[in-house]
Amino acid sequence: MVVVDNCCHVRGAIVKVFPNTRVVLDVWHFLMRYLACVIGGSKNPVRSAVGRDIVEAILKTSADKQNPAVYWNQEEQEVHIVAAYEKWARNGGVWNAAAEKVHADQLAHVQKGCLARLRQDVHPRKPYRRLAQALERTSAILCKQT
Repeated sequence: MVVVDNCCHVRGAIVKVFPNTRVVLDVWHFLMRYLACVIGGSKNPVRSAVGRDIVEAILKTSADKQNPAVYWNQEEQEVHIVAAYEKWARNGGVWNAAAEKVHADQLAHVQKGCLARLRQDVHPRKPYRRLAQALERTSAILCKQT
């Protein structure tokens, strides 16, 4: 599993090199797309509550130093993200004009399974070192071939 931003744009390139790899969207970039649509940005008094609701729509529990995050399954994520978005839409004074399109785009990621995790036992930081090392080795091999 490779966790990235812009999963649907980079999936092909990653799978070409690592054919049995699942490419998924990271929660931070998912969240940032929603928070970019909050009227007034960080000055909006409900921004942190909106962010918490968006994250909780995807994660049952967040990661800590000892434990990986636990994700809702894809169907639950869809129900929760729709509810979170609509809650703040009803509240008013939260979403800017771009929010509806951003929500539709992010909902499509949820519906495609880009935020679902087949494994819940992967700690968010530990695999990155191994992946970075594997990518460096692969890059070195590919550079030698060209």
